[in-house]
Amino acid sequence: MLSHEKPELSPQTMKILIYIDKHSPNNEKLKIKFRKLSSFSSRLAELQDNSRMLVRPKLRPDGKTAYFISTEAGRRTLEDRRDKKGIARNEFLRHSVLVPVAVTLLTMATVNFLRSLLPAWLARLLQQL
Repeated sequence: MLSHEKPELSPQTMKILIYIDKHSPNNEKLKIKFRKLSSFSSRLAELQDNSRMLVRPKLRPDGKTAYFISTEAGRRTLEDRRDKKGIARNEFLRHSVLVPVAVTLLTMATVNFLRSLLPAWLARLLQQL
């Protein structure tokens, strides 16, 4: 069975999509914003590709100036990216923050419990060390 999933966008192409979604710029503003990106034209063409159609040009009411807007598929791609980043952030927090804190609290509780079971003279001796 063939997969109909489209390959993920590169980080640079995703930046262009995010910018278009936020600002609906014309072609000149896009070129100025991403002037350091040598592959800008091919990345913009990738976003406008008929199989994906993540952005499309739209004419202003004057009929002369075109600007870019993100399509429904483009907004869906951005939502999916935000969801993936949120899940990754939650996983990171759980494994990097919550687990060490829980282990530390459990260790402290165990040590305090064991210390309360020791005779008073031995607890004072251990505290002095």
